[in-house]
Amino acid sequence: MITRITISLCAFFCAFPAFATPQSRADTWLKSLDALDALGAQRLVPSHGPLADASIIGQYRAYLKGLQQRVAELKRAGKSSNEASDVLQAEFRAKYPDWAQPVRIVAAVNAIYAETP
Repeated sequence: MITRITISLCAFFCAFPAFATPQSRADTWLKSLDALDALGAQRLVPSHGPLADASIIGQYRAYLKGLQQRVAELKRAGKSSNEASDVLQAEFRAKYPDWAQPVRIVAAVNAIYAETP
């Protein structure tokens, strides 16, 4: 049996994705996930954290797309970035309780809020 393994140099699976620089964007994360998924790996060896099943790619994609949708809804409803961060940190922390570093949700919300028309 052949198992396809991909070594990820930057991703930290089992934690909320980092939006650590002013250039961090959800669409860049999603493109990276698409490229990683296209490799067809069954297992991922992240640079930090334990060996991961490739299904985490879909989980990250769902998180980012869900966050994009919710940020857009809250922005249309007139919520500020800070108000959206408060709401969504609680919401997504509950949705992904096993993921580390939930404080990263705030930076993700702020980046997505800035990207959203």
